[in-house]
Amino acid sequence: MRFIFVLIAACVAVGCDRAASDAPAVRKLLPGDAPRILDGADSLIVYSLDPDVMAEGEPRFHGYVIRSTRTVDDRDLKRRVAAAVFAGVAEGGARAACFDPRHGVRATRGGASVDLVICFECSQVRGYPPGAQTSAAISDAAKAVLDGVLASPATRQARDGAEGG
Repeated sequence: MRFIFVLIAACVAVGCDRAASDAPAVRKLLPGDAPRILDGADSLIVYSLDPDVMAEGEPRFHGYVIRSTRTVDDRDLKRRVAAAVFAGVAEGGARAACFDPRHGVRATRGGASVDLVICFECSQVRGYPPGAQTSAAISDAAKAVLDGVLASPATRQARDGAEGG
């Protein structure tokens, strides 16, 4: 009986993730196969960014200095990151005119990558799906998940030289 309950709960959770990934705001930010790349990533890296540092020679992610990186190996944690991003974009909100990102995500699946540069303070996310650059509003729904990944001893320091864009 307990197994059936867990199975039903898992099916409901996957269905909810799919509904969020199909939200119009998510499809605008991540067109084509980009939601599948994020949701089923073979490789997922979360970045802590510093929008204020202008030091030369520092590794960058889409122009922003990388403070730290974490590679997510756990499949369930990768899906939680994707679900949190989908939920934040689906929820949206009012975007501010500024853009001072402190978070980034790179998801890779089968050689295709999707990059996200996120400013929760300004409620904005910039997406870099294959061959495009997009933007959308984002709520702070994903902030706790991304902060948790960056602080977690269960993830490992990434060896990604980044840059992008």
